Amino acid sequence: MEKIILSVKDGPDISFNGKEVAHEHNPDTDVAYRIYETEKGSWLLTITSNEGKLLKHQSIQNKSVAKLVELLGYSDLAKSFYSQLGIDTVQNLDI
Repeated sequence: MEKIILSVKDGPDISFNGKEVAHEHNPDTDVAYRIYETEKGSWLLTITSNEGKLLKHQSIQNKSVAKLVELLGYSDLAKSFYSQLGIDTVQNLDI
């Protein structure tokens, strides 16, 4: 784990101890999405501008897969995150 510092426009920067575990860039909106694993066992989802400024963040306590899926849904971006995190969201049919 390392000290992560996120730059906030027109506000105090925020920091925490953690490590980046997933990353995606949306070329259409030119924003980066990252998921960090925190020292205390949570995930932190961040959205940053192309200038590296934090636009939004959301904490997911206890690395709750259900909460992450509720938050992200099943977009291509979300599925990429799930793959990077080793989360299987495939609905298996028993037919």
